Amino acid sequence: MRCYVYRSPRKKETYLFLSRRDDFSDLPAALLEVFGEPQFSFAFDLSSERSLV
Repeated sequence: MRCYVYRSPRKKETYLFLSRRDDFSDLPAALLEVFGEPQFSFAFDLSSERSLV
């Protein structure tokens, strides 16, 4: 699965992980209001064989 990561311009070290690039339609408006305008950071392939940490 492809994963797209966006950082918050308002909250340091706060990120969104999405399965579709630039598709914020499933996110609550209140979250986007606090998060700010998402800034694309990077993309990677997410799989059960690879750990995020």
